[in-house]
This record gives sequence, structure tokens and C-alpha cells, in this order.
Amino acid sequence: LLAMRPDLAAMINQQIGFAYIQEKRYDKALEYLEKVVAADPANAQIRAIAAQAALEGKLLDKARELLATLDDSKITNPDVFFNMGVAFLNAGQVPLAIDYFGKAIRVDPGHVDAYYRRALGYLGQGQNPEARADFLKVVELQPDGEMASMSRKALEQLK
Repeated sequence: LLAMRPDLAAMINQQIGFAYIQEKRYDKALEYLEKVVAADPANAQIRAIAAQAALEGKLLDKARELLATLDDSKITNPDVFFNMGVAFLNAGQVPLAIDYFGKAIRVDPGHVDAYYRRALGYLGQGQNPEARADFLKVVELQPDGEMASMSRKALEQLK
């Protein structure tokens, strides 16, 4: 198909990359998504998805490389940043996770999950005042539910 329709290369490579993500073959996904990024370096959405695939594949250096040139202002969906935060957290990169949860919150100040995860990150880093502020925000934004209950318990421990 690529040989017959080179004008569709970006779309085809993107779809192949997405298929590999579904198969959790992140190295192959990156191979195709990087072609899309090379063809359109300003495409922040694909760059972010490629970075997330790199994070999921434990390719931290590649993720950092992709994120270094990402224009955060082009990302309007807080879940893009939130998912990167989760991936950084899973990779043991807590300070980067905290940063990306903060980016999700800047896009959507009501993103309860981002406040909660960032609070846990702060707590793990011994940054108790910051953790406390985020746990309070979780309770303020979503007073009922498991996150609020866990936040209240954490706040009791932080007294």
C-alpha cells in the first residue's frame, strides 16, 4: 500500500504504529511512529503518543528524547500527560511523574486522579507539605469515593 500510495505514508505508518502498541510491541510501534514524527515534527499528539509508547516499552532515553522537543502547549487532553506520569511512576522516575501529573493538572485543574497520583509521588519523595495540599484537593474535588477515603487516611497520617 505504501508503494502504491506514498501520499498516505503518514497515516499508514501511524496506524501500523498504533497496531503495534495494541500488541504491546513498543519497539516496533516506535519504528513506525518515528516516521510520522519525522514527516511532521510539529505533530505534538503523535510525538506524545510515541513518547508514551517508549515509556511503556521501558525505553526511557527514547522517551526523554521525544519529550525534549514536545510543545506542551499543543496538548489539550490532560490524559496524555496523566498517562505519561503513570508510565514514569511505573518506571521508578518519580520526579518526572510528579512533573507530568502537574502538567495534566495545568490542562485540567479538576483532574482528581492527577492530584491523587501526584500526592502519592510527593509522599514517596518525603515532600509532605506538597502531598498534603494535593490530598486536600482530592477531597475538595471529589469528597466521596475511594480516592477521597484514601486521601483522608493519608491526611490523618500527615498530621
